Amino acid sequence: MTATYDCIAATTLGSDSASVTFSSISGAFTDLILVMNILPLSTNDNLGIKFNSTNGPYGLIQVTGGGASPASNRGSNLSSITAGAIYDSAVTTHVFHIMNYSNTTTNKTMLYRYGNSSYTIVAGVIIWRDNSAITSISIAVNGGSNLSANSTFSLYGIKAE
Repeated sequence: MTATYDCIAATTLGSDSASVTFSSISGAFTDLILVMNILPLSTNDNLGIKFNSTNGPYGLIQVTGGGASPASNRGSNLSSITAGAIYDSAVTTHVFHIMNYSNTTTNKTMLYRYGNSSYTIVAGVIIWRDNSAITSISIAVNGGSNLSANSTFSLYGIKAE
């Protein structure tokens, strides 16, 4: 089977913004790919993501590499997906592969990875403990700061043919 990627939506922030939301996501695809290139913030905050505007429960397991201190982390019953630090001297790139997002009989799982130019590579798996189809994705900064102007956000759908 050949998989194709279709751009569902893309945006570049013209100014600092509190959040970005992709809404009315069609159930016509098998998987979603979310790619974000986030410019640094002036504060050391984490990126937060929510599906369908719900406060979870989300769970994650991640591994961090880079520098002399590799580490692992896990969390459960989280109110948003904590997608990693966005305090850096350059762009932080985040990629999420959201599998089987429109199925209404299973929890949603996703693989993610992100890295920045100075010190960190992170990979992990996230679960959203909900059987609802994902119809919207909201992205904000957990600490309340704004997302930086010129950050880009792209959502792709994968169709299995």
